[in-house]
Amino acid sequence: APMSKRCRYFEHLACRDICLDLWRRDPQRVKIWAAPKPSMSDGMYRPSFWNLNDEERFNSMRNYEFCVNESEPVFDAADITRVGRDIFVQRSMTTNDVGILWLRTHFPHLRVHAMHFPYDLYPSHIDCTFVPLRPPSRDGADGLALINPER
Repeated sequence: APMSKRCRYFEHLACRDICLDLWRRDPQRVKIWAAPKPSMSDGMYRPSFWNLNDEERFNSMRNYEFCVNESEPVFDAADITRVGRDIFVQRSMTTNDVGILWLRTHFPHLRVHAMHFPYDLYPSHIDCTFVPLRPPSRDGADGLALINPER
């Protein structure tokens, strides 16, 4: 994932050999895709975000303004969960709309749903807030999700 945290820029190298080995074993089934690596330049961030008090930060985030701006695609795999053909992506401190657009254009056969949890002041890792447990059934039964109301 094109992570926006500078300290995690080389994180992908930890599993690179494993991914390549899996691909070599079955290149027809195993696909490797990589989003563009972010520049990590200062222009990618909103430095003033961290100077906001909680109320100002809350208002900023209600307006979908986080510490990363929309200058280039960034997302954290932990902000994404997949259920069948649906991908749920949380806009957060590490995932922006341009990153969500990259997912939509790269995976047109899947339905990408942008999620926003307006009361979470430090959004990160969608599974802390939203976990799909059961999809809706074909006979009309509702799906089921676990939601953390404090986030």
